[in-house]
Amino acid sequence: MRQVFIAHDFTIGGTLPTDLETLSSHPPRDLSIHWSGELGPQIPGGLWEQIVKPGIVQCDRFLAFADLPNANVGFEIGYAMGKKKEVGVARVRSPAHRWLKCAPFKGEYIQHLDTVDRISQFLSLPSWPKTEYDAVGDGDAILFLCPRKSGAAFRKFKPDSWIMTDGSRWQLRSIPGLFKNVGLVVWVVAPHNEGDGERDGSENAALSVLAGFAEGNENLDLLVLSGHHSRKVADVASHVWSFESVEQYKKLLHLIHAGWHSADRPRDIPFREWLPRLFESPAYSGFNLTLGERNQVTQRDENAFTVETVPRIREGRKKNGKKVLLGIGAALIFAAAFILPSLWKSAPKIVYAKEIQTGTVIRLKADNFQSDQELRAVSDEMGTLKIEIPKFEIREEDRDTDAAPRVFLQVLEPENLVFENYAWDENESYRSAESWPLPHPRNQITTRLITKG
Repeated sequence: MRQVFIAHDFTIGGTLPTDLETLSSHPPRDLSIHWSGELGPQIPGGLWEQIVKPGIVQCDRFLAFADLPNANVGFEIGYAMGKKKEVGVARVRSPAHRWLKCAPFKGEYIQHLDTVDRISQFLSLPSWPKTEYDAVGDGDAILFLCPRKSGAAFRKFKPDSWIMTDGSRWQLRSIPGLFKNVGLVVWVVAPHNEGDGERDGSENAALSVLAGFAEGNENLDLLVLSGHHSRKVADVASHVWSFESVEQYKKLLHLIHAGWHSADRPRDIPFREWLPRLFESPAYSGFNLTLGERNQVTQRDENAFTVETVPRIREGRKKNGKKVLLGIGAALIFAAAFILPSLWKSAPKIVYAKEIQTGTVIRLKADNFQSDQELRAVSDEMGTLKIEIPKFEIREEDRDTDAAPRVFLQVLEPENLVFENYAWDENESYRSAESWPLPHPRNQITTRLITKG
């Protein structure tokens, strides 16, 4: 039985959703067909993690309807290629969108599959176009993916040693060759001037294919950067680095460059998991950046939400120069005598998630000031917890105020585990409780754990 997965932009509409639903429930002989919209556009845990990613990993053939320049669909095409799947690209509408005539689809035969029978016939073909997979991810170079026109301002700050693709001269089947000698891929999602109807813009959508390939290939690391004016790409929402100014962006590029070439960089974990540690390292304190977080809330249905934590960059507060010079001597003496010893004892020891045993049962306390409950969750192999927050009674006067209710979580057992997003309170003492907005009485929160010293 051959497994097929189909992805598409949900705004294509027309007959496509009905055609895909029909094929999924009544597939051609020897085919099992799944598609990205079979459970609706919003599902618990996110469409990418729950449906699309596992669908691509488990399939033999992947078909994408790329009528519109959608970076999610492009990312999924690249991811399927990175996983060495048979990949086909199709369209429903006529004429073909102009982005299908440029890289990476220039020279690629785009199937016109506008009926259920045409889709069925193509899926049943004995062979699909082949891709030659050269050795990739065998180097230390950094490949910089940034739109040539809409990202022109961001390209100005690229470190000289980073390499870029050669305009529109690359094609879908030649993608693996672009990654020779590459180890890290940095993708910048830029705002564009093509209008809302053009989704993510043709340049972002084209580069998303390369970013997806990097995500799918186990020998490559991927970092995604996005300005606050850029359209959000849902497939990478859980690990995008969002910057709020050009100065933050410049500093972030320097930090990535220094971190990637650091002798201390571990080679056995993804770079994006290690990079946040640099924000706490004295060696990189000169960048004047701290790692913040924002919560991206996706409505699943009228009664439920998914809450995902997204890294965000913010600048540290600048100190008054004169006060710093006057007080530096006294501060150093005081710190050496009193503060540093206590911080040394209470600071968390960063232990990578792989050292947390898969299946560890975590006891948690959930509290929103009106009631508290004990929860249990099980960690996966990456130390990730998906926590279902039970129903809390929220006072009516709190629902639509700036002081929206928040749920506080604290690890009760095992005692040596804390949330990765730890913080110091005003008294410089360690706290392990973390809080999330509670926009609705039921949430699913995804977070990570580390061990503390």
